[in-house]
Amino acid sequence: MLSRKHSGSAIALISTSVRVPNIENSIFLKIFPNPNSGNFNIRLEPTNSDIGYPAILEVYNELGQKVYALETERLQDISIYEIFLNENPSGIYFIKVITRHHVLSERVILN
Repeated sequence: MLSRKHSGSAIALISTSVRVPNIENSIFLKIFPNPNSGNFNIRLEPTNSDIGYPAILEVYNELGQKVYALETERLQDISIYEIFLNENPSGIYFIKVITRHHVLSERVILN
């Protein structure tokens, strides 16, 4: 849906859409425990097209600074990665997972 918003003499077109995911082509991402004290797990269940290829896991703090990065080996049906951020201050962090065909993000809270 397109809508118009007037801002002074300029007109901005804003596009909004709703996307319904295709379950067969979706990757499953779970972070646990969440919240945590700095040690947590990332569980990935990739699509068939992502299995056998590496993934990149990145963690960003609230300022957008990368505080952790890992390039994985080949993904399997279910892959679990332990993350240790004990030395980082409490707050909200953002997990970014990049696979061959997907980019996912999720947040995690460090107490």
